[in-house]
Amino acid sequence: ITPQSQTPFKPPISHDLPQPHLRDTEYTESLHWKKPTSLSMSKRPINLPSDVEHITEVEWAEDSVPTTSHGQHIPSHLTVTNLEKAPRPKSRRPEPCFCQPNLHSQEMCCIDESCCLYACQEECGANCPAGPLCGNKRIQRKEWKKLQVFDAGLKGRGLMVLEVCKKADFICEYVGVAVKRKFLDGLFARYKHERMLYIMALDGDVYIDARHRGGIARYINHSCEPNCAVHRWKVRGSIRAGVFALREIRAGEELSFDYQWDRKRGRALTKCYCGSESCRGTLEIPKDFEEQELEEQLEGHWIVPKRTDAGKEIMNRVIKIFFEDNQEYYVADVAQYDPETGTHQIFYRG
Repeated sequence: ITPQSQTPFKPPISHDLPQPHLRDTEYTESLHWKKPTSLSMSKRPINLPSDVEHITEVEWAEDSVPTTSHGQHIPSHLTVTNLEKAPRPKSRRPEPCFCQPNLHSQEMCCIDESCCLYACQEECGANCPAGPLCGNKRIQRKEWKKLQVFDAGLKGRGLMVLEVCKKADFICEYVGVAVKRKFLDGLFARYKHERMLYIMALDGDVYIDARHRGGIARYINHSCEPNCAVHRWKVRGSIRAGVFALREIRAGEELSFDYQWDRKRGRALTKCYCGSESCRGTLEIPKDFEEQELEEQLEGHWIVPKRTDAGKEIMNRVIKIFFEDNQEYYVADVAQYDPETGTHQIFYRG
């Protein structure tokens, strides 16, 4: 998919997407295929889900949402409300970079760290001295690579690139609905039964939710040895999440980045199917040394309760709560007790 700045996004069905030339393209194996015979297998294009509206821009609270396209079914109780959406940041023109273009050769300018804005991961504005020769407006111009959604087997859908990418090339932007941080826990609760999550931190106060309204980058799978990375760039005062190549990527190769998910209490760990030699087994990142050391200190100092209907006697005590889903204990402080309902208010540590 190669969206242009003034070209509407096509309906999300596979025959509207650019089709790969299966006979002429050498496809790499999907990362979960481990058998040598899989090297000769091509990636099969697949229909896109009917409960997803595909967009090419981040959706803010001020944006009007168009009527749902025919054939798409998004449950109303799962859509992000306008109250939960984050307001659009104020537009700000960056200071000029003072790069001097070569008017004789007409070569593109501002394409590496010799440009002060590029080095700070900020795109140039309309006041860039390079004018039309400025190459540091990739996100603004939607200079996306040609992409194709395909059947990735155990991982569900995947995304492959249909052209060669060089290291540091911009591939596409991760877009979705901008959600305020204070509603993040509500989002996780809403999606607690979902197998896949599409929530990404944009900055400290805003998260992107691409579950039901998102861009093509939502189909990029996780890998413990990824060929892409998500970098935050500033564009006219707003933070944008761009997907960039970590190395040269061949045409027909699956795109991937390391999700680096944090562990969420009450949510089971997500099994990783990347099949790489350094696979850590889950999409969630392992606990750091300090967390493990704290757990070791706490081990051996717990009292097994003789009764399971404890009330106010465990007030101001520290307890461990066991979650069946991921077979783990979580430490919490008991703050209050309501004798009428027989419930406790607890605060998890960490």
